[in-house]
Parts: sequence; C-alpha cells; structure tokens
Amino acid sequence: MDIGFKLDSMGKVEKIIKNWKPKRCTTEKDYEKSLVTFLQEKMPDVKIVQQYGAGTQKIDIVVGEEVAIELKKDLKTTSVYQTLIGQLKGYEKNWDKIFVVVCGEVKDNLKKDLEDSFKEKQGYTFFDPDYRLIFK
Repeated sequence: MDIGFKLDSMGKVEKIIKNWKPKRCTTEKDYEKSLVTFLQEKMPDVKIVQQYGAGTQKIDIVVGEEVAIELKKDLKTTSVYQTLIGQLKGYEKNWDKIFVVVCGEVKDNLKKDLEDSFKEKQGYTFFDPDYRLIFK
C-alpha cells in the first residue's frame, strides 16, 4: 500500500480528483468509469472499487477501503439534491471520509444549498465525518 496514501488519504484523493479532466462523458456511469481509471493510474498500489456495497447502500467508488466517493451528474433539480443529502446520511454510518464530486450542469441555488450543507457538517466534533465537495 502507498504509504503517502495512508498518511493523508483525503489530501491525496482530493489532489487527484482536482487534476482529473473527464472527457467525452455523457452519463454518470461514464464519469464514474473515467474517475476510477484516473485514480488507478495515479495510485496503482491502492485498491479502488466501483459500486462498493455498504449495508443496504452502494457508494460509487471506494479508495483504499477508507475513502468513499459519491458522483453526481447534473445537479439541476431539488429532488436530485434531496436524494444526495439522503444518501450522505446513510454513508455516514459506514464512512468517515466522504467526497461528493458533482459533474455536468449545476443550478446556482442548488450549488449554494449543497455548499451550505457541507459547511454545516464540518467539524462539530472530532468524530464527525470529513466531507469534501468538488465541482467538475
């Protein structure tokens, strides 16, 4: 296992996601496959799993068995936003390191709501999950 990953898994994954440039992706599944391929290229010694089952939920990507990534394409409706917030509540039971990566079109009001929701989740206690939000 990559020792740099173990020392700062969130920082390493965040840097890679920010450098990822998805091309020719039209569906959420296309974005997911593209990101998995990029993560595997950048961290060949770290286990990366797509559609990882945890409890009754599946999360899009798990990196090194400790960092969860949920991808969303086109945050354009309140129902998509509410579904995402519900998913995150479920993920909190199984993960303490969670990324949400939003690709495609994003409505300004929903972007602000999501950013505000993430600010509220950060750092109430030492034991709260570490959430990171990235728009691509």
